[in-house]
Amino acid sequence: MRGAIKDTMKTAVALGVLAILLVSIAGCTSTTNQLTSGQALQVRDYADAFHKRIEAHLGPKETITTWNDTSNGTNAMRLQWTVDYSTQNTSNLFGQNGTTTSYSVNIQQFSSKEEATTFYNDVRVGYTTVSNASTPIKPEDNIYKQVTGRDPSVTNAAWKLDSVTPVTAQFSFIVQQDEFVTWGSASVLTK
Repeated sequence: MRGAIKDTMKTAVALGVLAILLVSIAGCTSTTNQLTSGQALQVRDYADAFHKRIEAHLGPKETITTWNDTSNGTNAMRLQWTVDYSTQNTSNLFGQNGTTTSYSVNIQQFSSKEEATTFYNDVRVGYTTVSNASTPIKPEDNIYKQVTGRDPSVTNAAWKLDSVTPVTAQFSFIVQQDEFVTWGSASVLTK
């Protein structure tokens, strides 16, 4: 039983690393810009770029088995996908035969950085702040810059571990980059 708890904690740490990866996939550095009233909504472009980065970061034994994206009004998208991780590792009690991870992510473009920050601050209560959220990353991972043509001036990120059992783990996260906020959850289930 002690080994199962250790393996479950390893999975929880892996989920935390995944949350940080999601933060890095969103991209970040710092300059000063604001959404102008004439700027077009770019939430679909952001969601498409997010999807491409998820696919690019799959591991060698990982496969996206389902993908669904749905518009939620004119300024928001909901992304849902499942990743199958196939492995045969009998020494690991958590996921000996692999895992299935289900994601549910919302992306919303607010009318201003201030409105997005207010939303971020409301949702992140009880979450652990990611201290290095403003660390520059590789240009190919900077979704915000790919979509808007500029670096974000505001980058915030936080996550929390919702639950861990010997067969499942779930975490939630939220990331803000200027007027875009991405938030959601991931659930891991052993096979």
